[in-house]
Amino acid sequence: MTALQEHTQRNYDMPPNILVMEDDLNVAKGLEMILSEAGYEVNLAGTGALAMQAFNEKRYDLLVADLRLPDIDGMEVIKQVKSDKPDTEVVVITGYGTTATAVEAMKIGVHDFLPKPFTDDQIKSAINEALITQASKAEDNSVKRAKTEEEKLIQKREVSQVLN
Repeated sequence: MTALQEHTQRNYDMPPNILVMEDDLNVAKGLEMILSEAGYEVNLAGTGALAMQAFNEKRYDLLVADLRLPDIDGMEVIKQVKSDKPDTEVVVITGYGTTATAVEAMKIGVHDFLPKPFTDDQIKSAINEALITQASKAEDNSVKRAKTEEEKLIQKREVSQVLN
């Protein structure tokens, strides 16, 4: 099952929302076309400031992030997004990647790091894997919450029995 299918099943026919933070309009529009055709809801942000504004206005499941932007370092935007919305997955795309940058990105929670140029299949695969990881984490959290609620109910019953 693809990430889109899993997400749709869990979220009542709502496709995953993806924000593409890319200042090269040709790359941004190309990604928008590829991802929209794959069934994702896609929005574009050409600067870090616009990306931050978009995250304040709407919930995104995934951020596709270029690192070199005209206003803010893309890594700073990613750090802010992961701090404010830790369940948002991130796929980095960059033409200026180094091993040190890739390591730093992975340490702050980036799911994948793709050097430009990349193929349609590479970006779709990276996004699919990131969304599957997100779905798995959400499911794990739901199970943990259910167990915690069950434990609380058991404790309440035990206290009630003792008091009676």
